[in-house]
Amino acid sequence: MKKKFAAVLAACIVFTNSFNVFSQEINTTINSEVLLNSKKEVVLQVDNTLAVINGVEKQLSTLPKVLNGTTYLPLRFIVDELLEANLEWHAVEKKASITRGDKKVEVKIESTEGFLNGERIILLSAPITDGGITYLPLRAMSSLFDIEVSYDEATKKITLVKESESNESVVDISPTVFAHFSFDQPRYTEGQEVKVIDESFDETGEAIVDRVWKVNFNEKQTSRQLENIFKVPKVGTYAISLKVRNAKGMWSAWITQQVVIHPNLKPVITKFETSKKSFAQGEKLEFTYEYENEVWENIKAERWTYREFDEPLAKSVVDKPQFIFDEGKYIVTLQLQDDAGNWSDRQETVVFINEQAGQKELEFRFTKGSIGDIIDNFKDFNYQNYKEITPSVTTFGEGSLMMSDSPESVKAVGILYKDTLEGPGRILIHHSNEFTEEENARENKRLVLMAENKTDEPANFVIANRIIKGPAEDALYVGQQQLLAYLRGDGYNSYTLNPGEKMYIYDSGARRWGKNQLISGKMDFFITGKVTFTVAAIGKNTTMDEIEGLPKLQKDIHPRGTFGVTDIYHQIELMDNEPTKLLLGKDASEWIEGYDAITGEVVKNRGNFGITYHLKITAKQDIGLILNPRGGIFRGAIKWDGNKTYLAPSKGFFSGHNSKAVMIGTMKAGETRTLEYILPNGSASPVLIGFIPKSYWNK
Repeated sequence: MKKKFAAVLAACIVFTNSFNVFSQEINTTINSEVLLNSKKEVVLQVDNTLAVINGVEKQLSTLPKVLNGTTYLPLRFIVDELLEANLEWHAVEKKASITRGDKKVEVKIESTEGFLNGERIILLSAPITDGGITYLPLRAMSSLFDIEVSYDEATKKITLVKESESNESVVDISPTVFAHFSFDQPRYTEGQEVKVIDESFDETGEAIVDRVWKVNFNEKQTSRQLENIFKVPKVGTYAISLKVRNAKGMWSAWITQQVVIHPNLKPVITKFETSKKSFAQGEKLEFTYEYENEVWENIKAERWTYREFDEPLAKSVVDKPQFIFDEGKYIVTLQLQDDAGNWSDRQETVVFINEQAGQKELEFRFTKGSIGDIIDNFKDFNYQNYKEITPSVTTFGEGSLMMSDSPESVKAVGILYKDTLEGPGRILIHHSNEFTEEENARENKRLVLMAENKTDEPANFVIANRIIKGPAEDALYVGQQQLLAYLRGDGYNSYTLNPGEKMYIYDSGARRWGKNQLISGKMDFFITGKVTFTVAAIGKNTTMDEIEGLPKLQKDIHPRGTFGVTDIYHQIELMDNEPTKLLLGKDASEWIEGYDAITGEVVKNRGNFGITYHLKITAKQDIGLILNPRGGIFRGAIKWDGNKTYLAPSKGFFSGHNSKAVMIGTMKAGETRTLEYILPNGSASPVLIGFIPKSYWNK
């Protein structure tokens, strides 16, 4: 694969080092100080002409302004009321000279260039005029004239504190100590590490023993090592300041340089093609591609899809095609992701599979494939044509399955489901935050599972395999990952609830449950006594005692209730010499019946969510097993032969194309093995388990 890097210099950014000093502000070790108590404090408020100066109210003729995140104050106010300085205005040049003590600052309207005691400086924001009034950026003025600034975001109140001229510190600055640094390269892009070369020195030869770095003149962003506060910055413009101290304790003045971090550009795929014009059926596919990207940055991920030529993108298999087994024309797509997380645009190439026959797909999948591989079945064979079998023995694992999946889309605070349980059982939770943007912004919402003892006797219970995933927006992914972890199993915790006692078994409060985000989970329990479980959507500060008084939310089309079965055990004897099938969760004749503890009505577990199917399979001959979703979207997991778990499919998901399947294993003649299957939260039922004798793998 050839890697071609972009030559577009606009992908990088330039820092400006043509100036040496931004500010001669002295934030240094104090040698001697006149200890007087006089200070000037000014309190202002954005969009308010009333100012309070040392406790005395004064009406301003012009308002403070906030533009693009920068606060501006009227020039005349800064000079007269805060600094008590001298002002010279040069109308022709649109330039102001502000003199206070031995410090003279010159700034120009709409220019970030200025001068401090005759030396060139760069301001992060330029002075402006509006309605004939000149405004100066507060941040620059506070740094240049040692003004303490605090801002209350809630009230938009600005507090400025300035020592009077007679109370300013007398500090010890050595004229021989000079801070000086440069950046290690002339250009930076987001994602690159910014390094500096410290070239500070003392003219008398004293050692430099201490340094202070500062970012954007922010006293809270200071450190003795720049990389602690400024290593891999985001896009933006930054002022980096340094002062140094020699072995005699004498400090330099501050020196400031500006660095601009430009956006990291996404990779560009410039070439994407197959290694040859056409391939035989079942022949290994090969591709080549070239791309452009920042020269220093790696590509960390590839995203491939493939589909038949006339199929929509939504029907694609999400994987890199290794083999295609049916004659025809196919579209393969590729995207690249760089270290910064940017994805390239999707590029397509066409793959031609010719009439030359090769290895059949089922033979390849069952002999050389991996569990979880998608069986493309581009010939669109209908697995429903297989002969349906009936298990030789079916038994039911009794226990209470408490399911809270309705309303799945939660739009109001309230109780989603509750019931009082005892003995063994399982709890399923599956809810999405569909509160309005305004409601979510007003208060963070929580999804909780509360346990309560409403009896007069202590209740002991164990919670095992407590697996809850989310919050996240991809319901299929959350459901698959939750199921995989649940099948793998987890530890357990034992609890005792005294009469009247309550506790949370789950509370999403540690992670923000945002709009359109789903929380999905399952857990097993065994209770000695009786425990009331409540699933509720609550506010940030809602207490456990307040949950009881919340409204009970009306259910939607999704299932909710308590059911008396947690496991279904099928014994299957594969005696046929032809492919057979078993449908799981197919219709109301199989769905487990229960009750809604809130409404009292009889309900059906449509699809048998949360119920574990244990298929104990004995094979008369070598067979291959497949899983074929029949109900629509699907992304699941299985446990095979007692202890190994697999994603099904291992990559991507099924979008409702029922001709595709997942390879879930093979069996030798005479073997007995166990398959465990649970319908994933968020997916659709039913599913078809296909049993295909080896004699059919080549057909």
